[in-house]
Amino acid sequence: MKTRHRFFSSFRRRPHAASTIVEMLIVLILMGSVASILGQLFMVTWQANINSQKRDHLLHRVDSAIDVLRHDAWQARSIGLDGPRRLDIVLASGDSVTWRVSPEGALSRTAPDAARNDFTRTWADLPPITFSSSGSLLVLTVHLAPGRDESLTFISQQL
Repeated sequence: MKTRHRFFSSFRRRPHAASTIVEMLIVLILMGSVASILGQLFMVTWQANINSQKRDHLLHRVDSAIDVLRHDAWQARSIGLDGPRRLDIVLASGDSVTWRVSPEGALSRTAPDAARNDFTRTWADLPPITFSSSGSLLVLTVHLAPGRDESLTFISQQL
């Protein structure tokens, strides 16, 4: 007759009934690694989004300024330069428009408004810009990086 005591039956091992501490540590390490990688991926994506928005705003400001300058250059009766950072344009209407580039990177346009008062419009945080002129041509050079310049040439219909 085989009789077992209840005390000994509790020592029987059930396979895969519980996880060991080592298995739990491995799972925690893997989860931590995945969380770290996902955190870095999130930060890189976030930074790319911010840089993209900044570049988009810069392109909008440059495009807006170039559009107004193109309009002024097209109507120019005379184009005068006072150094590479100041441009004086006399329009076909006889109004005088002054463009200035500040050392801080702001481009401003001063022209009379409908009441003959000076009105200044400013585009801030632009890359360095210089002006040059040759006859009826106005050249705007944008200095993007050392050795990397982009030039735009505008022509006057009046000249």
